[in-house]
Amino acid sequence: MNIGIIGYGKMGKMIHEVASSRGHNIGAILNEPNWQSQEIAGLDAAIEFTSPESAVDNIKKCFLEKVPIVVGSTGWYAHYEQVVTLCKKNNHALLTATNFSIGVNIFWHLNKKLAEIMNEHDDYQVKIKEVHHTEKLDSPSGTAISTAEILINQIERYTSWVEGDKQDKMITIESYREPNVPGYP
Repeated sequence: MNIGIIGYGKMGKMIHEVASSRGHNIGAILNEPNWQSQEIAGLDAAIEFTSPESAVDNIKKCFLEKVPIVVGSTGWYAHYEQVVTLCKKNNHALLTATNFSIGVNIFWHLNKKLAEIMNEHDDYQVKIKEVHHTEKLDSPSGTAISTAEILINQIERYTSWVEGDKQDKMITIESYREPNVPGYP
């Protein structure tokens, strides 16, 4: 495949290394927010790991050039429905996830099962505490929010999540950013 990498931080560099080692061509590396959509014309796909502020614009540029896009950025989901509508309306291709890690997806599966059991035990409360490296751009992370949403869908006494102080019917998410916290090898 001829792949474009949008965002060349830690994840972008890791994607470059893995994709190249598996025989894929890296046709574009775009790390500046003012890149032009023509720079990805003709690519088979783009992989985007940037920031909440850049993600939607990057997605729209890929749509403009009819380049399928995989989005790993989080923090932009307030615009999710708008992006999905645009994607469907114009027959584009979009894959997004708040975390692509196999380990996190197993964690989510196990939490769903645990939440089904815990739904019967009102005397237990749920709180999410997350720790990420200081370079993590969003807080709470998409992973923490997705975890909360999984629990909310399974535990009837919760209707939403909140960052900070506990509120009725809400799962509290506490986010910490600390140095030297590995997010990946």
